[in-house]
Amino acid sequence: MTGSATIVISESPVVNITGLADSYCQNASPVTLAGTASPAGGSFTIDANPATIFDPSLLSATTHTVVYTYTDPVYTSCTGSDSKMVTIEVPIFTQAASVSTSGAICAGLNLPLSFGVNCPTNSTFTAELSDASGNFGAAVSLGSVSPGNNSVTIPAGTPTGTGYKIRVVGTNPALTSVSGAFSVTGLAGNFNSTPTVSQTPACAGANIKVSFTVKTTPCSFPSGNTFSAQLSNAAGSFASPINLGTVTPGVNTVTVPETIPTGSGYRVRVVYNAAPTVLISPVSSTFSVNQPAFSGSVSVSLDNKCPGEAVRVSFGITACAFFSGNGFTVELSNSSGNFSAATTLPGAVTPGLNQVVIPVGTPAGTGYKLRIKSSNPALTSAVSSAFKVKACNSREAAPEEGGLQVSVSPNPSPEGKLRIAIRGAEGQRLNVALFNGTGQPVREQAVGRAAEEEVLEWEIARHPQGLYLLRVSGEKETKTVKVLH
Repeated sequence: MTGSATIVISESPVVNITGLADSYCQNASPVTLAGTASPAGGSFTIDANPATIFDPSLLSATTHTVVYTYTDPVYTSCTGSDSKMVTIEVPIFTQAASVSTSGAICAGLNLPLSFGVNCPTNSTFTAELSDASGNFGAAVSLGSVSPGNNSVTIPAGTPTGTGYKIRVVGTNPALTSVSGAFSVTGLAGNFNSTPTVSQTPACAGANIKVSFTVKTTPCSFPSGNTFSAQLSNAAGSFASPINLGTVTPGVNTVTVPETIPTGSGYRVRVVYNAAPTVLISPVSSTFSVNQPAFSGSVSVSLDNKCPGEAVRVSFGITACAFFSGNGFTVELSNSSGNFSAATTLPGAVTPGLNQVVIPVGTPAGTGYKLRIKSSNPALTSAVSSAFKVKACNSREAAPEEGGLQVSVSPNPSPEGKLRIAIRGAEGQRLNVALFNGTGQPVREQAVGRAAEEEVLEWEIARHPQGLYLLRVSGEKETKTVKVLH
């Protein structure tokens, strides 16, 4: 008996593993296992264990076998496979951290740093500076670094020492490498002298000069940072220093704030700002700061006056100018010398001799007093001696005909050109003075013998714009006029 059968001979499937390197660092990213076969399909094993992902972090540091197996979906007895040997490497320093210096390095300068790592993938590295004994208990970060050659900056505030080291710290995995010891020359002694302060005693709101010098050898202060001057309190303490602004080696002009109270124990120091630390100079000798103030007492003419008549009043101020925008006014007490309901007399006054008018209707009395008030700063002078205001009839109280007359044109004068016309002082000696808002004279002129109309042409354009007071003093009376420039 005979028969026949059909036998199909099929080629084994051709399969290949793709996308898999020969070696990986243990900190490398996972890789999805892939291969080529038609139609797509098949399965993978790693060391005979089923897998779809090749994750280096889950594998030991050795060689592993990856197998890709594929079975023909039609001819199931036909199977193909491919295998690949993959090595896992442990990240290590291949070159220890090392610094390059021919001697002591100056604080604030850059230092070459190099190191090598076999597997830098997915790792970060930072450099840290030890203390002068090589200890890293309070390490100072020098920033991020990478395998190879780097430049790190030694902080400007680093003290002098011979045992400094740098360590490189890596993450993923944790790695550490420490350099050999090297020396640092600090900048703490680079202030060459104690700061000196001139133009003292100082006035609040005014300028002083601060001088200091620095060394340039063996190390100099690096560029890119700044010096600032600081003022102590009146007891010389810098617990809460007052910043006077940026300064440079040499002579500097700084302004004492208007808010600084009077005191005699002030000091100045210079600070080098080298974040995160600062370097501080020795402190200056003590000096005084004074606030503007009235000097002495207010004097007033003691002759009896009628309401509506002028009384002469004079006052003085100390050497410190009153602040910008200041004005002086006169207050009149009641007949008992009490200022609880004081009357402010019209017009402004300036340090020196002034005339003010007793208001019409002021009751007669013997205990009237005057005082001066300033607006910036707000101060009140001592009070004058008592003077008498008479009870006068209308004829006695009437103002004198004629008298000193002063006119200024144009007023306001934006261009700073003034025409000053003076009448009623013919034949008299005159003194004409212009004062700024702080009470300081900015121009004066004497007239030996006044004409019937004395005319002065003044140029004040170089002075700051603002309110000024023009005072004309004759032999018999004084007039004060406001001038706006």
